Amino acid sequence: STAGNNCGWIDQVQWESTAGNQPTNIVISLSQSIRVGGRGNPTARIYYDDGTSNYLPGQNQHYASPVWSIAEQTAEATIDPCSGVLTAGMKTGTVVVQVAYNEGDIVLVDRCEVSIKPCVTSMAIDGPVVVETGGTGQYTCRSWLPDGREVYLSPEWSISEYSTDSRIDNEVGVLTAGTTTGTIHVVAMVYYNGFYSATNLAVALQK
Repeated sequence: STAGNNCGWIDQVQWESTAGNQPTNIVISLSQSIRVGGRGNPTARIYYDDGTSNYLPGQNQHYASPVWSIAEQTAEATIDPCSGVLTAGMKTGTVVVQVAYNEGDIVLVDRCEVSIKPCVTSMAIDGPVVVETGGTGQYTCRSWLPDGREVYLSPEWSISEYSTDSRIDNEVGVLTAGTTTGTIHVVAMVYYNGFYSATNLAVALQK
């Protein structure tokens, strides 16, 4: 038989059942939580009655592609029916991801619940954008959630350029400029609700 989900060339492969190699179960693997605006990449693993298993799609296997869908949702999300890529919107809640797989008369289905969680979606670094070589600059960072609420977090500070001789205190955000002129990027990273968010500010080092 052939599948009809139009998810690519593999759908058109003819599959013939053979004794001792019947699919018996399918299991989704997917992170239990995704940040708002983020993505999840689920995989489906099919198990056979001869004790073997295989991820779908795989190589040198004669099967149709699985079909992905959202069975239930209180959050905002969409899913690609062919690849299974889950894209979260900005509304939090839960999503029940479903995969369905059909080989002839055999239909296998599995479901997985995913939480769409709030995270920091907007950040702003305050501080000087020009610092003299050998001088210092103090930086602070503000963070907001998707609903506009500001959250007060302690960022971890760094500089993105490894070759610079400038340094920044990773806890208090004080930049000590070296002797090399040019542009560096001051980076602030925060951790909230299980997710990291980061932003940067370009700083010119001048004599």
